[in-house]
Amino acid sequence: MTRGGKFAMGLILLMVLLLTYLEASEPDPVNWNPSYLETDRIALGSFIFYESWGIPV
Repeated sequence: MTRGGKFAMGLILLMVLLLTYLEASEPDPVNWNPSYLETDRIALGSFIFYESWGIPV
């Protein structure tokens, strides 16, 4: 294999490793499903509602 071919293979391998790391380290997506359980702390959960009304959880 020529020197240019080795360099290209190394560059492709580096890019694959970088993209794998970036994909694995991204945060979990926000769950926008509505929930009416008093213990759900997701974006549309009802925990704050129950907490503000003083209802024990």
